[in-house]
Amino acid sequence: MSVRDVQEYLEQVERLKVSHMTVYRWIIAYSKLAANWMNQQGARTSGAWHIDETVINIDGRNEYLWNILDHETRFALSTHISHDRSLRNTRIPIARAKAATPDRPSDVFTDGMNTYPEAISKELGRRATPFDDPKQVKGSGSWFTPHRRVPSIRAKISNNRIERYHGTEKQRFKVMRAFDGATGASALSEGHRVHYNLVREHEAIGMTPGEAAGIPLPSEMRWKAIIELAARARSVTTDGAPTDENSKSR
Repeated sequence: MSVRDVQEYLEQVERLKVSHMTVYRWIIAYSKLAANWMNQQGARTSGAWHIDETVINIDGRNEYLWNILDHETRFALSTHISHDRSLRNTRIPIARAKAATPDRPSDVFTDGMNTYPEAISKELGRRATPFDDPKQVKGSGSWFTPHRRVPSIRAKISNNRIERYHGTEKQRFKVMRAFDGATGASALSEGHRVHYNLVREHEAIGMTPGEAAGIPLPSEMRWKAIIELAARARSVTTDGAPTDENSKSR
């Protein structure tokens, strides 16, 4: 549903009058809250990740949307929006993916974009061992990089999974039409990642990617449960003291 459709639903069914911009701000705020909580849950992933970038429209400009998906669990590890495909912007979603899981992949599949090999080597490379694939060992046999370029869509292991994820995400974005700014686009992308990972059951694996990655949730009202858990986590510090401004004044 578009935000205007949500506004109309709230007025007609819930008798709640709010502007469509209020609905939009709610989506932005709770998407950020839920994504931050999800990133702290330590999702467990397999030995293979997929990275890809696609073009989206933001305020009439073409920008790049990056995503990283785990091969086995289908868990979407990170997202990023950028003006270009520089080495710096290629590294950002990889760094975010590292922060969302304690696991590190032995294979990272990408297309032929020339910044991927160096970005993956810098973010996920390590000292080589005798058990590593010689094809992935660089620098006089001392440095292992998990990067693997996918030769074609018909290859045994392709980037089809991340491309399908992009297709699903773009279907959601079509409802919103062109984004009105990078901040909103980024938050909505994070919200879609939460919904994909934790709310919607994945047909291929028979559960949510979050469940496959070790983040279980109730089967009903999952968004409500996520928001409640995220709000509770945000309002309590490591020693159990509330951190919101009202509780400080008390």
